[in-house]
Amino acid sequence: MKLNKIFAAFMLLGAITFAACDPMNPPTTNPGDGKDTTQIPSDTTQIPTDSTTTIPGTGIDYLDGEISVAQALEQAANLAGGDTIFGLKVRGIVKSVEKVDLGYGSAQFYITDDNQNELYCYGIKGVNGEAFVSAEQIAVGDTVTVDAPLYHYVKADGTQDVLELVKGQLTRTSNTFDPSQVTGPKEISVAEAVALGQALAAGATTSEQYKIKGIVGEVTEASTQYGNLTFYLEGEDGSSILCFRLRYIDGAKYTENDPALNSGDVVTVIGQIQNYKGEKIEVTSGNITEHIY
Repeated sequence: MKLNKIFAAFMLLGAITFAACDPMNPPTTNPGDGKDTTQIPSDTTQIPTDSTTTIPGTGIDYLDGEISVAQALEQAANLAGGDTIFGLKVRGIVKSVEKVDLGYGSAQFYITDDNQNELYCYGIKGVNGEAFVSAEQIAVGDTVTVDAPLYHYVKADGTQDVLELVKGQLTRTSNTFDPSQVTGPKEISVAEAVALGQALAAGATTSEQYKIKGIVGEVTEASTQYGNLTFYLEGEDGSSILCFRLRYIDGAKYTENDPALNSGDVVTVIGQIQNYKGEKIEVTSGNITEHIY
């Protein structure tokens, strides 16, 4: 009789164990509070939990919580247009730098892990959210970790459909440029700014900002919707340079409550010099620092 009781208990325990592991009856999960419309899939390949790991074939080192470009793309394989995955830290090598906007202190670039998989990174700040103060702080070949939401951008007319890491920051980088070397924008005249832009290749932009003082010529746009101003800045020698979509004082958005910008006003601007398509020289990615009207 005692032996029969032991056998019955053993069979009951086995039944409970089988039910708990039954693949036909998986445990239910908490769907969350509904704040995030897209959750990171739980069935994708995860980075090993060693403190530092190198994924075979990439030569890139990964810390806990970091994933490769390939893994990020895998997680976003079924991401609908307009949806976002949050909480990703994607590590890769900078394949190309599209723009370093010193006015906003952010960069736009592509990262890859094998020169085939790639992700566009838009509006990314420097390490720990610090603003970029020089374009030399990010370069092709740098190994970086981008902490940012992964967004599936689809343009309304269907002409663009891209996965991008947006509005985030770097958590680490192999770039060794010391931002403390940047002491502030160099002051140059309007004529010097024009000459500097003419020396650039078509489409190129300076890696540093410059401070330029002059007289406002034609004002082509004063947008309170987007908070910026476009106008020509003239020098005493008659030289002129286009100031394209600059913010107002200290980088604030231009509003209807700010003084109107008129021809003849004296302003000082800070921005990068760009040779736009080889067609015009302009001050871009900057703002007005002084407005005398």
